[in-house]
Amino acid sequence: MTRRDLSFWDVRTHSWSVEPGRIRVEIGASAEDIKLGLETDLPAPPQHLPLTEWSTVTEWRRHPAAWEKLEPFLASFGKESKFFLLDLPVCKLPLMFEDTLTFDQLAELLAEIRTTPSVP
Repeated sequence: MTRRDLSFWDVRTHSWSVEPGRIRVEIGASAEDIKLGLETDLPAPPQHLPLTEWSTVTEWRRHPAAWEKLEPFLASFGKESKFFLLDLPVCKLPLMFEDTLTFDQLAELLAEIRTTPSVP
C-alpha cells in the first residue's frame, strides 16, 4: 500500500493530499469476511491552503505574515468579541465592519500577502 492509495484529489490545492489521523486497514475476502484488521496513525504534513478572500480569520491567523497585516484591522474589537470572528471568511469583514476594513483595503492585503514568500 502506498501513500497515493490513501490520498484524495483536493480541489482546493489541485493536488493529491493525505489527511492525517487514525485509520483502520482491513484485509479480507470481502467487506463481510474480514480476516485481519489494523489501526494506525497516518502522519501527513500540515496543509497550508492559499489564502483568499474566502479564507477564515482562523486560517489567516495560522500564517504569521498574513496575520500581522490583518490583525491591526481587528484591534478595535475586544478580546472576547474576536472569538465570533474566527470562523468568518475575511470577505465578510467589510460588510460587517465597513469603518474598520474596506473592500479596497482587503484587496490590498491580499495583493501584499500573495507577494510575501512565506504566505501561500
